[in-house]
Amino acid sequence: MVDSFCAYSTRFVLIGKSAELSLRYTTPFVTLSPMNNNTRYNQAKKATIVSAAINTLLGFMKIIVGFLGHSQALVADGVHSFSDLLSDALVLFAAKAGNKSPDADHPYGHRRIETLGSIIIALLLITVGLALIGNTIRLIWHHEHLPMPNLSVLLIAIVSVGANEWLYRYMLKIANTIQSSLLRSNAWHNRGDAFTSVLVFMSVLGQLLGIPYLDAIGAILISLVIINMGGRMAWQGIRELIDTAVNPEELKKMDATIRKVSGVVDVHQLRTRFLGGNIYVDVHVLVDPMISVSEGHYISDQVFLALQQQHPNVTDITVHVDPEDDEVAQPSIYLPDRSAIMQWLDTNCADLPGYREHMGIRLHYFNGKILVDLTIPKKIKHHDQLQHTYDEVITKHTNIAKVFLYFR
Repeated sequence: MVDSFCAYSTRFVLIGKSAELSLRYTTPFVTLSPMNNNTRYNQAKKATIVSAAINTLLGFMKIIVGFLGHSQALVADGVHSFSDLLSDALVLFAAKAGNKSPDADHPYGHRRIETLGSIIIALLLITVGLALIGNTIRLIWHHEHLPMPNLSVLLIAIVSVGANEWLYRYMLKIANTIQSSLLRSNAWHNRGDAFTSVLVFMSVLGQLLGIPYLDAIGAILISLVIINMGGRMAWQGIRELIDTAVNPEELKKMDATIRKVSGVVDVHQLRTRFLGGNIYVDVHVLVDPMISVSEGHYISDQVFLALQQQHPNVTDITVHVDPEDDEVAQPSIYLPDRSAIMQWLDTNCADLPGYREHMGIRLHYFNGKILVDLTIPKKIKHHDQLQHTYDEVITKHTNIAKVFLYFR
């Protein structure tokens, strides 16, 4: 009479809390993404090496041409390009460390390393931006007339815009393929580099047209762009570290997805958090309290499949199957467990017809009371009378509300 679990290829945990079933599905056991860790790291490594090579070339070109062409804005942009090299090194390190498989000490994996890497990159950007602003202000303060930039600066700025825009599109495509928040941050970093090169072009062009100090002002604006970018990246990383949930719109969509699953009566305690660009979900679903454990298991499977198929970034799902809404109160939590109930039944029902030959007892914990399903041999006579007899005896237990006899 007791339902048994069939073998299943996901991790699950049965929690002994008033008939509550909790199942946790994770990527090591379920194919949520066809890409393994080695492939993921190799793609990140390739993209980062390409980025590092281009940034090295651009950095040298900008600083040399900026120095010879008398452009503070281009020199600032060149320093920014060299700061990208350290960013690329951090990306490689964090991507390799973050893609280690889960182990005993880190059952959720190592993706937080990517988050820490993103924050370090962000702090580096802020530091570089502040240093560039300080240096430009110092030059303006000590020089009434800075040298006029030449046309070579404009050419290098155009080359930089094209190179960084290509890098942005190339790295973002790979970041979306391997679901890497770190690589995605670096891609947007390159988009920011393209924008700063546009500022270089416009500020130099303006100064060549006779607007004084526009090149220096452009350098300051570039630095502010760098600081803003670093601030946003740092904030996003911090939000991830403190387990900030997905935005309300996405959460509402997940809730709707779960409610559409057949057998789900209600949804509560839907919680989400980010881990290295992926979304982890923990949800309680309310089901009919009288269904079997195996049917509750099946419903949780369907919730898992629905979230996986309709929300691609969801990679870890914990589903709690509840027979009652325990979000506000847990009326059944202090009821006696099965061993105590069985001991009481064996003591008080031993002389009742058919009890010694019973073929199974199921307990239902619901709304602060226990319901008992008792199956006895069909050969026992006087079924209607027996139901009344068992009711009189068993319901004397203060925690048992009703007994249901089944004859087999």
